Amino acid sequence: MRARTAGRKVDWNSVWNKVYFFFCAGLLVTGALLILIQYMRVFSKNTEVSDLREQLAAAEDSNAVLAAEAGGETMNNDALYTYALGSLGMVEAGENEIIKIVVTNQSFTTSNLPTQDPTQSKVRYHWFD
Repeated sequence: MRARTAGRKVDWNSVWNKVYFFFCAGLLVTGALLILIQYMRVFSKNTEVSDLREQLAAAEDSNAVLAAEAGGETMNNDALYTYALGSLGMVEAGENEIIKIVVTNQSFTTSNLPTQDPTQSKVRYHWFD
């Protein structure tokens, strides 16, 4: 049995035109979807940047408050000790928490070796020579 179109001629130009039309329509839809996805990514990244800017502003405010409380660069040891105890929660070590080491005939801060005359020892600093 032959196909029903046996008596008719097939217009291949019309068939190829329809194939091209659907192919081009598919490309346009795919391109539009890709552009939509990229816009969604840009929007997401802009939201992340906005959130990070808010976190940065909060951290800068917190740092400014801490710097004002600490007194900046003019803090001496007593003020630092008071700040550490009061604000940072430092706790002094008790007698049972201190380990004392007894060292005999040695010192970790001084040397028993013969010393050289300091006028003979000179150090020259060369940065980029």
